[in-house]
Amino acid sequence: MLKNILFTFAISSVIALSACQSNTKKLPIIGDKDIVEKVVDGKKVIDTIYT
Repeated sequence: MLKNILFTFAISSVIALSACQSNTKKLPIIGDKDIVEKVVDGKKVIDTIYT
């Protein structure tokens, strides 16, 4: 019984710690890019087009 409780606690701890980590990695941008600005429904929209 004690083994089951400890096992459940250990698994729960690992899941909780992995969920708290922040993922701040950004994908690399390869190639040229064009920034296109448009007005749609009265709002300014900025699109990035990678070529």
